[in-house]
Amino acid sequence: MKTLILGLGNDIMSDDAAGILVARAIKARIDDGVADVVESTYAGWRLIDLLRGYERVIVVDAIVSSQCAPGAVCRVDLADIRSLHLQSSHGMGLHEACSFARLNGFQMPQVLSAYAVGVTNPYVFGTELSQEVADCIDAIADEIIREESLVIHTCAVVG
Repeated sequence: MKTLILGLGNDIMSDDAAGILVARAIKARIDDGVADVVESTYAGWRLIDLLRGYERVIVVDAIVSSQCAPGAVCRVDLADIRSLHLQSSHGMGLHEACSFARLNGFQMPQVLSAYAVGVTNPYVFGTELSQEVADCIDAIADEIIREESLVIHTCAVVG
């Protein structure tokens, strides 16, 4: 199944970089060819070109929410996807954009998973993450890899 891991955010807006950093950590852990990994600042309709042609997409983005503590990862119900960056300022969210693209003949993913990384500080310019988020990037990547059954790097035993 052709898979895309899409890390969303902005790496100059403090904790908003969490989705991008988790995607990078996943890429470093999985075998080549398991999935393509893409980083983006896009939302809504602008994501369509990135998603076209993939059968499965795993999205990771930052969220400020009382339901997802800073440094935690929460699987997002696609019915509640408006809470993520996936909703553009023009009101078209990822779900609506994918539906519209399918109606217009584009091949869109059949399987879409979304993960929110709880953050505290996504609105301040800077490249430093809050400590509670920085300390959890690797663990969040590992959790998503397990949850999505991605194949991790294997080591050959010489002997």
